[in-house]
Amino acid sequence: MYLAFFVQYAVDAHRGKGPRGREFPPHEVRLRGGLVRSWALEGKPEEATKALEWLETLPPPGVLAPRVLEGNWRTRVAYVPPHDLPQPPGHREKVPLLHHVLPLPGRLLAYAYPLEGREEEA
Repeated sequence: MYLAFFVQYAVDAHRGKGPRGREFPPHEVRLRGGLVRSWALEGKPEEATKALEWLETLPPPGVLAPRVLEGNWRTRVAYVPPHDLPQPPGHREKVPLLHHVLPLPGRLLAYAYPLEGREEEA
């Protein structure tokens, strides 16, 4: 038995970069981060707190994602001014920032946490 979370992209592309470079599928920590953000925005209800704590005890999930090829990543450069300089905004030298986009053949991801041996907790 599994506990599954289905995540649907709003657009047909994945944008982002993980700590080790371009990341797809997104690591399960990103799913948990979204759940924690929702929990905080909803006022941190006690039953949701318990559910998140229980989720942390589960082994890592399997991730089902659209099959993509590493060579399909597109990278573009945007130039943004650094905000930590004492110069006025019009005089700052713009710094290149890479944006990574991966076109997706499908918009659905699934994170499946195994529940073997945990039926008695349900």
